[in-house]
Amino acid sequence: MRVKLYAALALGALVSLFIMQNIEIVEVRFMFWHLMLSRAVLLLGTLAAGVVIGLLLGGYVRRGSRPRLRSV
Repeated sequence: MRVKLYAALALGALVSLFIMQNIEIVEVRFMFWHLMLSRAVLLLGTLAAGVVIGLLLGGYVRRGSRPRLRSV
């Protein structure tokens, strides 16, 4: 359990360092939206969206929890 904690802390530190080095303003265009925001904010938003999607899909994709068909 401690290995996972240390790995998560190390990964969090690397992500924080990466984000802090990318603070310039960028232009984001998506369909009809047009935004100017810091690349750090964009990276944090992308990371948060990935974590939320991973947590939502993590409940559905579990090893060995597939329903089995009954034979008649």
